[in-house]
Amino acid sequence: MERQPVFCIQKFFAAYIYAMDRIIYFYTARGQSYAEEGQFLTKPCQVYRLQQKDYLLIRAGLDRGLVKRWEAEETLLRQREEAFIERPWYQRLFQMPGEKKRRKAIEKRRRYWEAQLGLVLEMLGSAGEELSLEDCCFSCEEALEHLLKPRQSQASVPGEIWSRLWRVPVFDGFRELQWVEHMMQYAGNPHFLILGYDPVLPVLLGRYACKMKSLKWILPKACCREPLQDFLEDIYEEYGLAAAVQVLEPGQNLKRAGVACREPSSILDFSGEVQIPTGQIAKGSIWLDMDAQEEKCRRMESRNLGIRYVSLKKEWKQPVLP
Repeated sequence: MERQPVFCIQKFFAAYIYAMDRIIYFYTARGQSYAEEGQFLTKPCQVYRLQQKDYLLIRAGLDRGLVKRWEAEETLLRQREEAFIERPWYQRLFQMPGEKKRRKAIEKRRRYWEAQLGLVLEMLGSAGEELSLEDCCFSCEEALEHLLKPRQSQASVPGEIWSRLWRVPVFDGFRELQWVEHMMQYAGNPHFLILGYDPVLPVLLGRYACKMKSLKWILPKACCREPLQDFLEDIYEEYGLAAAVQVLEPGQNLKRAGVACREPSSILDFSGEVQIPTGQIAKGSIWLDMDAQEEKCRRMESRNLGIRYVSLKKEWKQPVLP
């Protein structure tokens, strides 16, 4: 059964309720979809609204059957593009037999996806309060990035429709001060190890140095300049916190830097590196990945080293339910 799309895009983006960030996080819902091929899903998305202390998290679980069909559309597009390239140049100038039938099939799929994705937007728009572009961003699990995030290349039928309808920007503020401070609530150990550098760190240290028993900082040589050295001296004079600084030479990465801490520590990871040895990290340490790299999460949690990994994406994927 086909359903004509009923969009509520104006309602979805209409109101600015109050100044609090909203994060929409897409993931593939558990369980199998029993919808037959081409059948319209009356509930293609499971929407959960979780009010956090400093932002609103809206978790959108896309139906597994819908995701599989979308991926099949992407595969079909790639196959047709490859077949077109392989055809002789003179055949590309003329329509192949069955072109009219193929166009009708595309139009039928287009109507299906406009209705189906329109319903997803409707369900998100009715998740409690209305949303606005001013305070709303979205993110998604790694497996959905190739479907949901904007692309420059040609998109499939659902991809083209999604790009046209979905105007919410991608979240890219992992290192903004408000989100770094949000992550600091997980820094439960008084010993600190900082990996890498970001301009937000001097502000952060100025606020949290009084709670630190020790501080070790591994950062690139290019970042260890006189203003930073003066800042660390000020931290020592004011709080008695002497930072042990390890400088990485140009071209040197953390994989060969001997990252280590004897005491269970709060590790603030601004390195952006994925492969970081953890064999010399004390058990009970808390690793705060400020870039929320999912590959790093998989690597660390698969080793079961007694280190707790935390990131914004993990918080969105596995939220603590009220």
